[in-house]
Amino acid sequence: MLMVVLGSSLVVVLNGLSAGQSAFLESQFSALAANVIYVGSGQHSYHGSSSQASIIINNAVLSKISTLPYVETVVPEYSGSAQLDSQGETQHVSVTAMDPTKLTVILPNLQYVDGSTVKPNDRASALVGDTIANPPGATSPFVVLGQTIKLTYSYTGANGKPATEVMNYIVSGIMQPSGNSRIDSSIIISLDAGNQLLHKSTKYDQLVVAAVSPDYVTTVQQELTTQYGQTLGVTTPSAIMAVTQKASSGNRRLYTNGGNNCTCSGCELES
Repeated sequence: MLMVVLGSSLVVVLNGLSAGQSAFLESQFSALAANVIYVGSGQHSYHGSSSQASIIINNAVLSKISTLPYVETVVPEYSGSAQLDSQGETQHVSVTAMDPTKLTVILPNLQYVDGSTVKPNDRASALVGDTIANPPGATSPFVVLGQTIKLTYSYTGANGKPATEVMNYIVSGIMQPSGNSRIDSSIIISLDAGNQLLHKSTKYDQLVVAAVSPDYVTTVQQELTTQYGQTLGVTTPSAIMAVTQKASSGNRRLYTNGGNNCTCSGCELES
C-alpha cells in the first residue's frame, strides 16, 4: 500500500515538473521574434582528434544570405565565455558580440533600465543582462550603469599555447529581464570589440536571419537548405519549441504509464 501511495505521488510530482518545464519553455520562446531563423555551422568533418566545420560563416556567406528572397535583415554574431571582474568580485559570463541596436530583431519587446544608452559602434561600451547585473539572491547589484568592467578571455594562441585577452568596457546599458535566459545572462559588445576580444578573425558563430514576416520563415528556411544543404545548421524558435514540447510530453507518458507496470502484490493501478 505504501508503494502504491508513493508511486502515485511520484507521478503527480513528475507531471507537475513537466508542466512547469513546458510553461518555462513557452515563456522563453514567446519572447523571441516569430520571423527569425538561427543559422550556424552544420555538419563537421573530422581530422584526427579535431573537428572542422564544413563551412566557415564569413562576410561572403553573410552577403549571399542577405540577398535571398524574403530576407529582411541578417545579424552576425560572435560568442564566447569570459571572466567578468566587477567591484573586486568575479563571475563567468557569456559574451555576445553583435550590433546592439539589432537586439530588438531577436527580442522585439526588449527594454532597458532608465539611463541606458545603446551605442552601436562604440568598442568601449557594453550592455549587461539582468541576471548578471542583479544576480539571484544578491543583496546589491553586481554591475551598475557607467561602471568600468573588465573581461578576460582565455584562448589558444597561434603558437598553440594558452593566451588571454583582457579588455575594459564602460557599462552603457543594463537590460531589463527579457524572458530569454541567453540574453539575460549575456554581456553584449559591438562586433568590432568582439572580434578583438574573442579573436574570431571575422568568422561568425551565428547569423540571425529575419524574414520579412513570420509567413515567409519556412520559405527562407527552405532556400537556405537549397543553397547550403547540411553545411549550415538552420533552425527557428518554433522548431525548437516543438522538439522540447515533444520531449516533455514523452517524459509525462513515460512516468505516468510506468506506474501501470508495477508488479507489487496487491497493486492495481488504473490507466
